[in-house]
Amino acid sequence: MADIEKIQPERITPSDKSDDGQAAPGSELPTLSKYQAAAQDIDPIIEKRVMRKVDWRLMPILGFLMAFSIIDRNSLEFISNIMIRWAGVKVFLTVTTFLWGLVYVCSGFSKNWQTLAALRALLGIFEAGFQPASIYILGVWYTRNEVMTRLGIYYSFSLVLGGFSAILATGFTKMEGLGGVAGWSWIFIMEGLLTIILSFGAWFLLIDFPDRNNFLSAEETKIVLARIDADRGDATYDALTWSKIVKYTFEAKLWGFAILFFCACMPSYALSTFLPVILGSMGWGVTKTELMVAPPFLVALIVMLICSRLSDHYRLRAPFIIFASIVCLIGFLMVAWCEGNGVRYTGAFLGFSGASANVVGTIAYQNNNLVGQSKRSYSAALTSTLSGISGIVATTVFRQQDFPRYRPGAIATVVTQIIAIFIVVVMTVAFHMKNRAVRNGTAKAPIEGTEGFFYTL
Repeated sequence: MADIEKIQPERITPSDKSDDGQAAPGSELPTLSKYQAAAQDIDPIIEKRVMRKVDWRLMPILGFLMAFSIIDRNSLEFISNIMIRWAGVKVFLTVTTFLWGLVYVCSGFSKNWQTLAALRALLGIFEAGFQPASIYILGVWYTRNEVMTRLGIYYSFSLVLGGFSAILATGFTKMEGLGGVAGWSWIFIMEGLLTIILSFGAWFLLIDFPDRNNFLSAEETKIVLARIDADRGDATYDALTWSKIVKYTFEAKLWGFAILFFCACMPSYALSTFLPVILGSMGWGVTKTELMVAPPFLVALIVMLICSRLSDHYRLRAPFIIFASIVCLIGFLMVAWCEGNGVRYTGAFLGFSGASANVVGTIAYQNNNLVGQSKRSYSAALTSTLSGISGIVATTVFRQQDFPRYRPGAIATVVTQIIAIFIVVVMTVAFHMKNRAVRNGTAKAPIEGTEGFFYTL
């Protein structure tokens, strides 16, 4: 690929900015109008062709890797997002995927709970960095009004696998006694082997960051970078330093995004874990229960993709998050308090659809309202940390003694959705006021230190 520095429009480099992301003394603030003018020269047909090329190269492999990383993601997030830039996307994600697959295979040969616990700890370490790294990568390739659709496609792989994982696991247990290995062990062994095979494919399919990719031509790369700069002016990488970490830690909106993601993930974790148990309590046999688990996942997939597309089309995030939270809230109330299997089963559809749409919606809301790769990296790690915590909380509040209705857990989930709605309303009002101040010329500084940037509501 040709030297990218020669084809990029003139822009402020990381050395021109202070650690807080603002322009250094004596240098100009990033101005989107300059980048937008340059982007107007891009042929729309060529632009569409280039981004479809990126879609087909980036989305399937990331989605499949995500689908095999749906268990532990609650530690080492910050380190992973620093390492991925240092090691490169291909090396970092391929190696971590191979290692967690290897650990999963080894888990199938565990002879006692101590060994299994130690392997589970290793699994958590290797899987932990995948989600924040993937969110970070997607955020730097796409513009703000197209990222939610891509996030929806990315998460759809997990929903499809999640819907059929029980059936897949049951199939592997049929290998009971083969080679003298127990049926439950074959679940670990086979799923681990599939992950390892996938990691080899990832080595050849994964692409690096836009400024370091080697699958687009120089002219195509120029188009991608020009689009990002015209959208938010941060196509150039700025390193995540310790001073930035300290500053971002005290930035309120980053915690708002993280708490929103916690509220979105908790009901998703709860239903993913307890839906088979809840359906089993309705009197269905094991086989029917396994079959009935899949439809809520598939409907959630459709709802998530529709919400993602509409949200990108109208360039709005908050209304869709609020709508999905209400749908999720109603669903959990139906599962816990309504009578009749049909009504409760319908509640599972609503609960999971609302939660899944919000997982994507909150990430897009976060991604749209930040400028700077270091801030995106930090925020992705923070949200993934709280996502991991939400999984722990879900398994804590949905207690075995509350079977079959799990009402205390349902109440906790309803509360998280009310909190999510409150946070979205507060943040959106604040963003609207800031946008209005900038448009009226009364703002003390440009939003995110970038002239021409406005928050997405």
